[in-house]
Amino acid sequence: MRLTFFISILLISLLLVAVGVVLWRRFYRDDPQNTARRIVKNSAVTFGMRLLVRGLDLIFAVVLLGTLDPSVIGPYTLAALLVAQYLGTFTEFGLGTWLTREAAREPTVAQRLFGVTLSLRWLLVLLGAAPLTLLVIAVYASLGAAGLGEPLSAAGQQAMWVLLLTLIPSA
Repeated sequence: MRLTFFISILLISLLLVAVGVVLWRRFYRDDPQNTARRIVKNSAVTFGMRLLVRGLDLIFAVVLLGTLDPSVIGPYTLAALLVAQYLGTFTEFGLGTWLTREAAREPTVAQRLFGVTLSLRWLLVLLGAAPLTLLVIAVYASLGAAGLGEPLSAAGQQAMWVLLLTLIPSA
């Protein structure tokens, strides 16, 4: 029931975004001379999308916490924190900001820059984030073997690898 609720909310949100995009394209007219309007537009769109994503994150968390067994929530939370906060920051490496700035400065090279950024992210995930994930799993296993903590459960390790895959297409 909760999964159906989440999927319904997700589909409704996507439909509302699609309608918003169609209406925006139909009725919004940009004025290149009005810098303040352009800044407000760019900020409002970004802010609105972030609010939408945070709302979907909240709904996902409610569904997740209601669905998973309490013993699985801890390892999943650790995996999500590690991948989203630390490895995500590592693989971003400022590439999104660089891509945006350079594409705005020279729009004709945007496609090539996107390819370069995507390739660099793949390298950062494969040569950086994946080995770091192995290292974290090994450190937790060593701490568990030494009696200084608990090793990551198999579910926690699987969650880390699955969440690591989410870093790949984020160019």
